[in-house]
Amino acid sequence: MKKQPPYKAIMLNIVAIIVSLSFYACNDNVITVPEDIVFPDSGVSYVYHVQPLMKYTCASGGCHTAFDRKAGIALDTYFDLTTAYAGAMCIPGNPDGSVLIQMLENKLPHSYIVDFRINKNQIQGMRTWIKEGLRMN
Repeated sequence: MKKQPPYKAIMLNIVAIIVSLSFYACNDNVITVPEDIVFPDSGVSYVYHVQPLMKYTCASGGCHTAFDRKAGIALDTYFDLTTAYAGAMCIPGNPDGSVLIQMLENKLPHSYIVDFRINKNQIQGMRTWIKEGLRMN
């Protein structure tokens, strides 16, 4: 006779994993809204600052995601940010010449008003990230 798998042990392990993951998700370091993203004055990180900002603002549902691509632009990956507009979206070392900064600062037209979603610290942080050379850190 075949031995049956220990379903009770399997279920207990699954529950333990789910509970563990839920505690991780409740960590105070988890960003869930754009206001939680605060840029430093220097050493801006793509992973900890730029990518989360894009995820919760520009590259959110219906706008500049890989699936939606409003105006043909996606901003949800490093590659997208550094190659859109033939490389003019974010020009390393040149925030004033970068299309993204011009749009964030309302110097170029955009079909959606962005200034209520992105604050001055975040715009300055994006300028700093571009000025520092678009590091993928």
